[in-house]
Amino acid sequence: MTFRTLSRGPWVADPIDGELDALFALLDALHPAVLAVGHGRDPDSTRRARAAAHHWEARGGQLATVVSWPPEAASWLRPASRLIADADAWLVADTPAGWCGIGPRLAETGAWAPTRTVAFSSLADPDLPRQAGRAATEGIHGAHRPSPGTTNENSAEPSTTHWEFRHGLLIRRPASRQP
Repeated sequence: MTFRTLSRGPWVADPIDGELDALFALLDALHPAVLAVGHGRDPDSTRRARAAAHHWEARGGQLATVVSWPPEAASWLRPASRLIADADAWLVADTPAGWCGIGPRLAETGAWAPTRTVAFSSLADPDLPRQAGRAATEGIHGAHRPSPGTTNENSAEPSTTHWEFRHGLLIRRPASRQP
């Protein structure tokens, strides 16, 4: 097994850091041995995936690979195979349109588990199960944390919302607070 190490110079704080903290809390609950990060090739997904990979390694996590895929392809077999190799949990950054190609291919492998897949809020689209299929979405979950400075009316801190695809529906709920 070969693991990648990303080192691209000093890291600059990014507005997605709050969302990453929330996503990593979800990943920590899965107790992954090795994480794979996958992303669409649009600039926002690429930036999010690179930030996630960097932060995952910086906190001591094992990173199997970072895989990108195009929004359209004859087959997504190669990126799907690379993403599932050597990992037991996945973090995804993509658009709904991009996920419609790779998601079903991942489901066909039988080696990928949507319940062990955490995604950025860009995939929290209520139409995604209909567009990509339930096999490509059922159990994928994520979190959204507003940018710093955005607060809910009952708190001085930004509120985090967890979301999950269940029974073909997008379910959103407030994150439970830790005592």
